[in-house]
Amino acid sequence: MPDLVWSADLDNNLAPMDETHREFVDCYNVAASAAPEDFLPSSLPGPEELAERSEAARMVRAVLDELSEDHRSVVTLRFIEGLSYEEIAEAIDCPIGTVKSRIHYALRKIGERLTEEGLSAPED
Repeated sequence: MPDLVWSADLDNNLAPMDETHREFVDCYNVAASAAPEDFLPSSLPGPEELAERSEAARMVRAVLDELSEDHRSVVTLRFIEGLSYEEIAEAIDCPIGTVKSRIHYALRKIGERLTEEGLSAPED
């Protein structure tokens, strides 16, 4: 008799797992029959665009490395760190006019180099 009770408990315990498994399989079958674009938002970049972005980022880093430390630091503080002109002037201890001049010069240099490489120039 204990074997029969154990068997009934086993059947009861397996039943919910069976239902869960069926639901999983049904979801899998639906997913397998759907097209990939049904799951991917169209706003995500494709492999080609990701490769282009990666190449552009590499080129921008290379151009930044060509700048002097003074020009590279103000560009980094402004466009990567998001500091205002006033905050940059305070951080590097120089007049705000110098900060603006350095950013202007750096962006012009970056734009020239990126144009030579076939990319569009950044905007201030």
